[in-house]
Amino acid sequence: MSTLEIELCQRCRCCEVSWEACDLCGGEGLDGHDCGEDTCCCLYPEDNETCHQCDGAGGWGICFGRCDSKGVHEVERPASRDTLPM
Repeated sequence: MSTLEIELCQRCRCCEVSWEACDLCGGEGLDGHDCGEDTCCCLYPEDNETCHQCDGAGGWGICFGRCDSKGVHEVERPASRDTLPM
């Protein structure tokens, strides 16, 4: 992607996306070490387990329009009965 291209939200396809790094793996996509041994004796164990929070992606895109999983923006959602003025 060049510096002039703007990444759009994959759900609503109209808003820009901001990348937020995963706080569990620090954006690496890996968290934890498993060498296959019951008792690890690795001198310098490196993370090799896929991060369960980001599924190995290292983070996720945040839609500037705050769309939900269906691609509907917060301002477009119908108000619930609890939020309507009386």
